[in-house]
Amino acid sequence: METEFVISTGGTGGHIFPALSVAEELAERGREVLILLGGPKFEAELPFRAVRIKSGHLHGFSLKTAGALLSLSGGILEALSILWREKKKREIKLIATGSYATLPVLIAANLLSVRYYLLEQNLLPGTVTAIFAGRARAVFGTFEETRDYLRGTRYIRTGNPIRKGVRNRVEKALARRELGLPEEGQLVLVIGGSLGARSLAKKALWATEFMPGIFFLIQTGIRNFEEIRAIKGERGENFRLVPHIERMDLAYSSADIAVSRAGGGAIAELAYHGVPSILVPFPEARKNHQYLNARALHEAGGALVMEENELTPESLAVALQRLLENPQKLEIMRKALQNFAAPEAALKIVEIAEEL
Repeated sequence: METEFVISTGGTGGHIFPALSVAEELAERGREVLILLGGPKFEAELPFRAVRIKSGHLHGFSLKTAGALLSLSGGILEALSILWREKKKREIKLIATGSYATLPVLIAANLLSVRYYLLEQNLLPGTVTAIFAGRARAVFGTFEETRDYLRGTRYIRTGNPIRKGVRNRVEKALARRELGLPEEGQLVLVIGGSLGARSLAKKALWATEFMPGIFFLIQTGIRNFEEIRAIKGERGENFRLVPHIERMDLAYSSADIAVSRAGGGAIAELAYHGVPSILVPFPEARKNHQYLNARALHEAGGALVMEENELTPESLAVALQRLLENPQKLEIMRKALQNFAAPEAALKIVEIAEEL
């Protein structure tokens, strides 16, 4: 009887999208896939059998903690019921993406002796990964440096899986035409991820005034769009604001350079498409983990790093201009990104999980 794979994920898109990429690979190989989704409601429709699981995001000792513990307890009971039911039908294996939303499922998996694998997107392992890595069959990760934080575990650098729709590489002029962007000239893509888009978008918008010959495509985030649009309008001679970019494959293919936060998902996608970047780590990220991600890509040769406290519209414009005026430097960065990228990450994860 075929093994069924259960994928536990939730939280931000940075955790959910790699999980969906692995699920897509499993489905293509004819595997049964069940997704257990925790954390905040995910708006996109999932093309797989999916069940929502309660999860608790613990905030130290407070009333919030009490509520989170109740939610966590409920999630453990739900996960025990689901995993027990699935385990009675056939062998199951669990792949968890490491966010707090996977905690109840991993606790249940340990209680039921379900084999499990962890996927860590960031250089610094998250709390859940650190707790459960020792008993995992394998921990899959993006950065070689993560191995130093997970000694005594089976850590395998596979790279971070990229969702299928983002993996298309499109000729630059065609991609820009599809997005309604200028086909000629240099283009800066500004993306803030699910956290921290507001500050980045505002500073990039003001930076356009110092770079009249360069076009900016600025993703503001849905919640910030109206506020930022009120500053200078939705469109200008050298910029366009958008709340969300559905076709990120076209956006990456259009760009000569990107300004981005440094989440694991963004770094994997920038590397895959070979887009040199200025990375601005989100300063409120847990244990400043985005800075470690950014520094690793910088040391690999694929990005520059600017911290939030040194980022102004003027300093951003100067850094961008220096890179855009140096095609040799950009080409060196693109080659470094090709070496860092892991286009077969999802396939590697699935093959290893099937064997171990």
